Amino acid sequence: MLILNLGGPVASTGCLLLAFVKFLSWKSYVWIIFFVIHHYLVRYPQYLFRKNAK
Repeated sequence: MLILNLGGPVASTGCLLLAFVKFLSWKSYVWIIFFVIHHYLVRYPQYLFRKNAK
């Protein structure tokens, strides 16, 4: 986060984001998608169950 604070302008943030996207491999995207889907598949039914239990 220090780099973002020192960079300041939006342009440097955009460059950082681009570098980050290039740095990530397709496997990283697969893992991120997997975690998001897993999170919703696990949490959402629990949330509905608790809501219905009340």
